[in-house]
Amino acid sequence: FNHDRLDEEVARAFRESVYNPVLQRLRMYTDPTTHEARNPAKSWRLQDRVLEKQFSLSNHFSRTAAADLHMDHPGEPALPAARLSGRRVLAQHDVEASDDPVSSALVAWSSHWVAIDDSTDPHSICRGRPGGYAAEKPEVSDWLLPVFVEHDRSSHAERMALLALGDCVTQAGGRLHPDAKVRGAAIVYASHTPCISCLSCFCQFKRRLPNVKLYYYFDTWG
Repeated sequence: FNHDRLDEEVARAFRESVYNPVLQRLRMYTDPTTHEARNPAKSWRLQDRVLEKQFSLSNHFSRTAAADLHMDHPGEPALPAARLSGRRVLAQHDVEASDDPVSSALVAWSSHWVAIDDSTDPHSICRGRPGGYAAEKPEVSDWLLPVFVEHDRSSHAERMALLALGDCVTQAGGRLHPDAKVRGAAIVYASHTPCISCLSCFCQFKRRLPNVKLYYYFDTWG
């Protein structure tokens, strides 16, 4: 029995029936020219029937999505520091790796630099900080909407890292709008595969701040 052939056929079927439709939707959410990109959201969550059908794209296709959405970082230069920082936090809280970790036990590490208007110097720099699942349900955001799949995913660590970066932008005098003069780069590392909701938040971030280059990395356990 040819298991390799079966794996290829399963991957091909998944790509056609799941990945391609999801990728089309995610690409739409990166578009800074849409009405949604330029106006506050009217709902607390992103209602999308395609994205709501699955909670994850799997390890392989989440990496493929990073490349297809231009959010992959060749060589992942910040990965060693991000991984070390994240694992220190997990060790401090006695979290053990498992094949199926819960989202409240995961870490998102982030770094960024952001410049506002025509300044040649960054207004905000973060060389790296770990963060986790929100201890309390976060306030409703009008620009990074979670996708509800099986449960509320608004507190996930990756989304919280992006919301914190948005706060840095506004505190520095910038606006979360495609036409705002905000430029820079950001990295978000997740200690496990991002769910479909977090992938959509990466795309919404890119939609609102198209001149801030966003990269995402992640690890797998087990």
